[in-house]
Amino acid sequence: MQTLSALAAGAAMALTALGGAAWAQNSFGTGGMTVREVSAILVSEGLAAKVAPGDEAGKIFSQLDGVAFEVLSANCSGGGRCTEFLFIAGFDLPDGFPIGRINEWNAEQLAGRAFLDHEDDPFIDHVVSVSGPGDYGAMREGLSLWRASLEAFVEFIDKPRADV
Repeated sequence: MQTLSALAAGAAMALTALGGAAWAQNSFGTGGMTVREVSAILVSEGLAAKVAPGDEAGKIFSQLDGVAFEVLSANCSGGGRCTEFLFIAGFDLPDGFPIGRINEWNAEQLAGRAFLDHEDDPFIDHVVSVSGPGDYGAMREGLSLWRASLEAFVEFIDKPRADV
């Protein structure tokens, strides 16, 4: 299986990400949020969050109930403020996963787009947009949708959490 980081790197080619100012609840500057601000929100919601250094800048590593996921930044300004964040998780299944079931998921779900990598391993992602004055609330709502989608997807693919 391609590692999640390797798959995300392909998506990240279109992303611009820079570090940023310290997080202050409900007092973000204009034009989105920084990776560090999003990381602080994850922590405030009880999740671990590690901002990637160096070559992987613009990425956050986290997990939910033993399921690892990443958050990638997109549409970033020179000041490190980004208006889009992509939450993504992948699962290495020995026999892959059927495309018909992925299509079934996508037809029935509002949030959490599913797809397969080149080894037919299932992935799920969800974009959160934070471009207006309600950035903090939008990110919290987006995180809530991500949590629900990820939990439902793990059940859908019948992947035991302890094996992730």
